[in-house]
Amino acid sequence: NKLIQLDLWSVKSSIDIFCLTETKIDDSHTDALLSLNNCFTVVRKDRNKHGGGVAILLRRSIKHHILSIPQHLQSVEALACDIIILGSTYRIVVVYNRNHNTCLRDLIDTLNYMLLTPYPCIITGDFNLPHIDWNVPSACDSNCRNLLNFSILNGLTQHVSAPTRFNPPNILDLVFSSTSNLISDVVVGDL
Repeated sequence: NKLIQLDLWSVKSSIDIFCLTETKIDDSHTDALLSLNNCFTVVRKDRNKHGGGVAILLRRSIKHHILSIPQHLQSVEALACDIIILGSTYRIVVVYNRNHNTCLRDLIDTLNYMLLTPYPCIITGDFNLPHIDWNVPSACDSNCRNLLNFSILNGLTQHVSAPTRFNPPNILDLVFSSTSNLISDVVVGDL
């Protein structure tokens, strides 16, 4: 069970924030399911059918404000929180794009809305866009080019350099920041 692994990881580490995709829970589950023995505040957006869903788990000591998303962008599996750490505010965004062929217009509109902040941002999630070479950078299909162009136009740095899926190796799970020195290390592993 991945919840048991997540709970063990939270106990053994000093991680204060978890961004989760494909939570696969619905409104029949209470936040207690993800609160890891009530050590974390749970912010979530469930799909309520056929998997999906996103969540941000914040250690209870972290002050936060959940970003309200306009109704016309509610279909996107994304959520954002402004968090305050040591007197500084940051915006944390988590995204799940269900598949490579999904039209990205609403996702990109949502991300553009979430970037309307004076605070440094971290955007993380499962984008399911395998045809981007982040080293060059280049993309070989329109959806991948759209995300790549979005990241370039917004001055975002993409931090994942190792494959997050294998057979064939692809980087589907991405971490962007609006300030390149905001993230010092990204480790790819399985939960």
